[in-house]
Amino acid sequence: GTVASATDTRLPVLIPAAYRHKTRTIRSIAYITGARVGSVTIYAANDASRPGQVWLTSKPAIATGDVVLPGQVSWAVS
Repeated sequence: GTVASATDTRLPVLIPAAYRHKTRTIRSIAYITGARVGSVTIYAANDASRPGQVWLTSKPAIATGDVVLPGQVSWAVS
């Protein structure tokens, strides 16, 4: 079906605990079918409800068959 633009959607990705940023939630651009743009949010290890989870946020409505291509994200692990 269709997911409304106001609804955040969890992506099937979980950052392993050893690679999560301890305190910083990270946002990255995402390209969506039809030359549309959204953002992907990667939650920090200290987030109370979504640690290490990746969500599609700030997006247009998406429908079955749409493709979401996240932009490049990188950070140092120490």
